[in-house]
Amino acid sequence: MGRPSKEDKIKQVPRRLLYTPNEAAILLCCGRPFLLDEINKGKLGFVQRGQRRFVPAVALEKYVEEHTQIGGKAL
Repeated sequence: MGRPSKEDKIKQVPRRLLYTPNEAAILLCCGRPFLLDEINKGKLGFVQRGQRRFVPAVALEKYVEEHTQIGGKAL
């Protein structure tokens, strides 16, 4: 068998309130380094638990809304 597709990876991520950076990157269809860069720039919200960061589901939804474009124009 080959590598799992993005669709297969998305199906494997359970729906919940907080996601690890790896899971959030899969859901946003981007790489982990890009996602962490967006967090560090303050463009994507996160929750800190000790040394670990988690991305809330509501932060993912807000990020997508803010970056959605139609016809080259932001909504």
